[in-house]
Amino acid sequence: MKSPLLLLALTSVAILPSPAQTPASGQKPLRLGVDGLVHGHVGNILSHLDRKDIRIVGISEPDAALAQQMAARFHFDPGIVQPDIDRMLDTAKPEAVVVFTSIHDHLEIIRACAKHGIDIMVEKPLASNG
Repeated sequence: MKSPLLLLALTSVAILPSPAQTPASGQKPLRLGVDGLVHGHVGNILSHLDRKDIRIVGISEPDAALAQQMAARFHFDPGIVQPDIDRMLDTAKPEAVVVFTSIHDHLEIIRACAKHGIDIMVEKPLASNG
């Protein structure tokens, strides 16, 4: 983890969505990538696009119809959506990524983020079996 502030920002994104939050004095908003739109909890972050402490700079979602549906529902620019994680990481250059995919995809996503040196938070545990 690059900084305790990053952990705090990611935790607040997941647990305490509050549009009124602002970055610590002199800090820029966290550049955040979102991988996957299939898990229902992604709405927790997409419902708060007006937050001041984070800025969603890219979304990775291979299902173009789902991406269009979510863009219309949550009012984000569909132009920030890429069909795969590597393309999103290369174009959006997020500082951290939150993952809302099937747990079976987590290892691939973690490897992609690790290759770029990007912090990641998965919605569910990495393991898919006992």
